[in-house]
Amino acid sequence: DEESFADDNILHLDISGGYILNHTVACGNAPYGCDFIGQASRLVDHYKQCSFHVVPCPRCQSSVLRTELVGHCKDGCSSASTTPVPFPNYVTVNYDSLEITSSELKREMFKISENLSFLQTSLNQWREEVRTLEKSTNKKLKDATLKISDHLSGLNTSVEQSREDAREAARNTKEQLEAQSSRLSKQLVRIETQGFAAANKELKVAIEDTMKTHMAQELRAQSEELMNGVSDYVLRYCGPKKLHWYLKGWEDLKKSALETGLKRTDSPLSYLCGYNVCHQIKLKKKQGQTIVGIFISIQPGVNDSKLEWPFTKTYTLGVIHPKDKAKRKIHKTDASKHSNNPSFQMPKQGGNLGFGCPTLSTANELESEGFVNDDALHFFLRVEP
Repeated sequence: DEESFADDNILHLDISGGYILNHTVACGNAPYGCDFIGQASRLVDHYKQCSFHVVPCPRCQSSVLRTELVGHCKDGCSSASTTPVPFPNYVTVNYDSLEITSSELKREMFKISENLSFLQTSLNQWREEVRTLEKSTNKKLKDATLKISDHLSGLNTSVEQSREDAREAARNTKEQLEAQSSRLSKQLVRIETQGFAAANKELKVAIEDTMKTHMAQELRAQSEELMNGVSDYVLRYCGPKKLHWYLKGWEDLKKSALETGLKRTDSPLSYLCGYNVCHQIKLKKKQGQTIVGIFISIQPGVNDSKLEWPFTKTYTLGVIHPKDKAKRKIHKTDASKHSNNPSFQMPKQGGNLGFGCPTLSTANELESEGFVNDDALHFFLRVEP
């Protein structure tokens, strides 16, 4: 009606755009025949294309559909004229309905606020549980570390005690032999004084030489036996049991495998529980994938004559994630179940063939899961005593 109105007659509602756009609305040209009903977010696009817009005829002022206005004018404002349709009046605001809608919105907002409060409380409880679990885990880890430290200390003490026992046994044996030699010497002296000086002098020298030789051989044999026992103990219980290898040049290794179909690389040799071993990594091209295999290879070593054969220990091969040490890909083998395999016999010149897992993972999987860092991979080998 083109009449002004005061601000007091305006009712403001704070409604989010998303709330309005998700509601169903009808086109403003519904009184003129448009049957559009859809989401509010589509209303503007529809309104631009709606064919039911009504305009007044400039000649007769009749209400005519905009698409039929030209025809209406050409036919003399008679043949194509539509039935006069009155222009719509402004909608009368239903304040009661608006208040109800406002109340419903407030209730919904209150429910959302309660849900957010509940979620915040749950999040705080979860954080507290995580902190408690972290403290408990750290304490258990610290206790386990202390136990391992005590165990290692006990092993070192046992080794030192074994060495001291060996020295004490050697000293006792030497004292016994010296005492026995002294008694024999005294007996020889008595024999000399009884008239057999000339003949017994040569006999005395021969006996003394024999005793010295026998005593030296006995001491040497006992010393070797004791040292071998200590050496075996150290090899079995005090030697390193874990080997880490940082394989560098991953991209070149993978490229070579793709070109030739198979590529192998070995780690430097190291002694584990007395055995001279190394990692073997094999990359094999198969069905468009690069398969990664990991193996242990036993090589000739200085301790082979003192070790148990065939190799029957349980060992674990694997790769460690560079950022999350707990994330690993591993393969565990009990060698005692493969005691007839040539890979676990005493090695000859050139070493034994590797034994392990030919399909630990694929190159794509290792790279996508983040195991490759700075063109390198972190492999490990652990042997159980």
